[in-house]
Amino acid sequence: MRGVTLKLLIVAVAVYGLICLAMFAMQKRFLFHPTPVTGEPAAYGLADFRRVAIPTADGVELVGWLHESASRDKALVYFYGNADALPPYAGFFRRFADAGYSVLGVNYRGYAGSKGEPSEEGFYRDGEAALRFMAERVPVDRITVMGRSIGSGVAVKLAAENPVGALVLISPYTSITDVAARAFWWLPVRLLLTHRFPSIERIGAVRAPLLVVHGARDTLIPPEEGEKLFAAANEPKRLEIQPDADHIALDFDRIFELATAPHLR
Repeated sequence: MRGVTLKLLIVAVAVYGLICLAMFAMQKRFLFHPTPVTGEPAAYGLADFRRVAIPTADGVELVGWLHESASRDKALVYFYGNADALPPYAGFFRRFADAGYSVLGVNYRGYAGSKGEPSEEGFYRDGEAALRFMAERVPVDRITVMGRSIGSGVAVKLAAENPVGALVLISPYTSITDVAARAFWWLPVRLLLTHRFPSIERIGAVRAPLLVVHGARDTLIPPEEGEKLFAAANEPKRLEIQPDADHIALDFDRIFELATAPHLR
């Protein structure tokens, strides 16, 4: 009987080890979900936007949608979430453009026609390239950097390293490892994950006005993640928890109102 128990224990440990190995080896597949190529912005009601090529410092060409305002005194650079794309934000971008903003939405490397393969460091380079691209048109201290979900990690790093005008985080996290540890509590994810996006370690370096928006019913990235990140941030800052929202269904009309409020510009 003891021999059978020992064999079962050995098998269980071996299976657990294989699961850990699989998570480590396939973490990029779990974390990044590239989307297919999308059409021109005009096909989504954005006739005054154009498709642009954005070069990164490491030689990757990204695809973006750009609207240039005649005034060039304020701008939005937007980083979407995982398994996301630009077309769902056409109406959101329209509102910013109509309010006088230059607008840039960028597809990460490997997403929607952009070259390259996704990675944490690659996403940071993509963010730097997008901000640099917009800063050639609008002063950096007049640019609102906005990131949703996985894009919030890119936005935090940019705002921590550049004097941007404002930072808006939608459904953000303290780190990807914290989110993964909640979902896979039975695995040593803090040892396994190499793509970490540690926003909690960077938020203290942000000096721009901050807006954090989270859905109270978000089960993918619980609102506690956004609250912890907000608590670690400097003033001026504002936290908005949308009571009926989850990770997908958020009130973007309200986000627009808050993001364009005078204290964020």
